[in-house]
Amino acid sequence: MTGFELAVCAEMVFLDLPVEQRVQRITDLGFQVEIWDWTRKDIEALARTGATFSSMTGYVTGTLADPDGADDLLRTAEQ
Repeated sequence: MTGFELAVCAEMVFLDLPVEQRVQRITDLGFQVEIWDWTRKDIEALARTGATFSSMTGYVTGTLADPDGADDLLRTAEQ
């Protein structure tokens, strides 16, 4: 045992499959799952996969490159 669990980004592997199938395959291989823009995904379908999601992008808009963008990033992450 490594002392921590590894995750695989569903946005970067098995790109020929729909995202739900990517998540299921990653889960079946024994990894946690990372996703990016959750607003474009069927959250209920992803939940049915039984996956453990290690991380996902929490913000919808914004950037850390400038103060106004950072404010927008934090605002949408809080939502």
